[in-house]
Amino acid sequence: MSLFSLRNSMFLSLPLLFAGAAAASPMQGPARASSPFVPIAGMELVSAIQRATDTGAAPADQLLGVTVSLPFAQPEAAQAFVDAVSNPNSPSYRQFITPAEVGARFGKPESVVQALSQYLAQNGLEITLVGQNRLAVSVRGTVAELEQAFHTTLRSYTLVPQNADEPANFIACSTPVMLPADLAAHVIDVSGIETYTRPHALVTLLTPALTRGLYGMTTMFGAGFTGTGRTVGISNFDGFRANNWMLYINHFALPTPAGGAGTNITTVPCNGGGVGAGAPSAEGDLDIQMALGMAPLASIRIYDSNLNFDLLSVLATEVNDNLCDTITESYGWQLTAAGMNAAHNQHVSGNAQGITYMAASGDSGTALDPWRYPALDPEVLDVGGTTANVNAGTGTRISETGWSGSGGGWSTFSIGMNNARPSWQVGTGVPAVNAFNNHRLVPDVGFHAAGGSGAYQFYFNNGLSSAIGTSFASPILAGSLAITIQKIISLGGLTTNGRFGRIQDLIYGMNGDPAVWFDVTSGSNGALPSGQGTSLCGVGWDTVTGWGPMNFGAFAPIAACLTGANCGGGGLGTAYCFGDGLDPLVTTFCPCLNFGAAGRGCANAVNAQGAQLSGVGSTNPDTAQLTSTGELNTSLSIFLQGTTSNNAGALFGDGVRCAAGSLKRLYAKNAVGGSVTAPTGVELPITARSAQLGDNIVPGTPRFYQTYYRDPNLGFCSGLGFNVSNALRIDW
Repeated sequence: MSLFSLRNSMFLSLPLLFAGAAAASPMQGPARASSPFVPIAGMELVSAIQRATDTGAAPADQLLGVTVSLPFAQPEAAQAFVDAVSNPNSPSYRQFITPAEVGARFGKPESVVQALSQYLAQNGLEITLVGQNRLAVSVRGTVAELEQAFHTTLRSYTLVPQNADEPANFIACSTPVMLPADLAAHVIDVSGIETYTRPHALVTLLTPALTRGLYGMTTMFGAGFTGTGRTVGISNFDGFRANNWMLYINHFALPTPAGGAGTNITTVPCNGGGVGAGAPSAEGDLDIQMALGMAPLASIRIYDSNLNFDLLSVLATEVNDNLCDTITESYGWQLTAAGMNAAHNQHVSGNAQGITYMAASGDSGTALDPWRYPALDPEVLDVGGTTANVNAGTGTRISETGWSGSGGGWSTFSIGMNNARPSWQVGTGVPAVNAFNNHRLVPDVGFHAAGGSGAYQFYFNNGLSSAIGTSFASPILAGSLAITIQKIISLGGLTTNGRFGRIQDLIYGMNGDPAVWFDVTSGSNGALPSGQGTSLCGVGWDTVTGWGPMNFGAFAPIAACLTGANCGGGGLGTAYCFGDGLDPLVTTFCPCLNFGAAGRGCANAVNAQGAQLSGVGSTNPDTAQLTSTGELNTSLSIFLQGTTSNNAGALFGDGVRCAAGSLKRLYAKNAVGGSVTAPTGVELPITARSAQLGDNIVPGTPRFYQTYYRDPNLGFCSGLGFNVSNALRIDW
């Protein structure tokens, strides 16, 4: 189930160039009469008009909101930037930029955007937004003004709807959308100029407190991490009512800001939307309340579409505002290729700015088509559904299975980079690419979305209600991530602007780390496309629940270490055995002179600095933890303990090992974004684990530690496929 809602729109002041143009008479006509009108390349007429009845000219005075989308001038460079800024192993990880910087670096020349805006204004259209990223210009105007500006004919149509989302009456262009040739060359889509296209709503009864218990947030929440200072956005296309969220806040006794209940919620009208206009059908209400329940003191911004379901104006406004840490939507769209490319570009810009955009994967199992967008976009985090059984008093998980309605699998629609397997989508359970599945796989994660009497409680039409659907899971994640970000910042992580951006790279790099992810291994959601079998839950990632749900409390400290926190604090142990070519005690050089940075191990295939082992905690009581950073993204890593040390070192794969004597493999784990820590969670402390392996550590005696890890690039250095960090001496 899903609904729409939007709030409080902020419009850019137009450049001074437009001051005169905006006041020009609509009767002036096109500014480029000498330039021939040509169709917008790639734009298509609404296919439904072929089976619809033409009932005459569209009402000339009917007001429509339209968004004109421009492409990136340098799409490959923009994508490369987002891939680098999203990659935990990249030197530019999380070095986000502003919308204006996106435009200056990757967008069309400012003169092009100004010329387009001036032309639209001279044709009588009201300009409501000029995107700083130079990807969109939103306008409002009458049918007559739009026909003049876009050299098209708008007609009224009726048809017999084939599904619940198809309108019986609509306006659409009967002739191609056109612009003067010198402008048309810079435009990829004009959305909102017809009223046929509209989104498809995607929708154990949980309260906010039970949800926090289920997903590891109770301790954080009780410690005051309730969303203060973070901003959650909601893409909304449905009516909503403020009284419902007031009832929700009161019923569940949620914390309220100093200004009073609801004062942290803002509606942003997008190109004519505003304050929940239109009849509510629950989606807007539930989206707002789910995010609010998880992060009650966050700023909630509802980006509200006009009544014409203008997706591009919503996306353009969100990206232009650049205020949200996370944004959620609960809709599936049947867009043209031009529309998908235009939306994709906005998501690329948003990720370059650090915004994490997520969407419900759908409630129809593996039948993603035709409501394929945004599920197929690799820049959007797809949120699937589970069915959780919890302790009604504490929220403690009893069981969690995959939900049969959870959107999963892949769309077979081919649209280049929007639906090809992204490089980061790898890990245990992710199927190898073949001729049928070389697409963006869905979902990435999954949270509770269904139960016998509904998924979650929320208020609708002033009464307590319930429903099911991934429409709940996505805003739950958006709000939960907001309070987790607040916690991570308190630990010293997420330096600079406190955002993750495209978090998929980090998530897949964790490879289902059991310390963070609840692996859902039972359940099915239907047959995969192209006869590729049945979609089943399994170990690791799967096409029902992705990696499954997150334990947010466990994720926070790990993510803090990966995003700038000083996790070497405490100084436990003494580091030595450096593969930097500078350590005078190490007389064994790295095997191919692959020296690392000072104080680290030998360089590996992806990190010229090498891996670094450090320790925190205490020896009595034993709270010691070892952390190795600078490894390959998901390397299998072995924490090695020796009883003696060979300070001169010995060749060991692509590195130098000093830990010697009776060697024990204490822990074997996969790195997350090149970093791995042990012990964590239920793992035995180091001394207990050592005793379990036959080495009882006597107080006052030393042990010597190194982490060796897989480096499967056989063309690098020795070709043996593994490397090792520096060493660490701990005196117990």
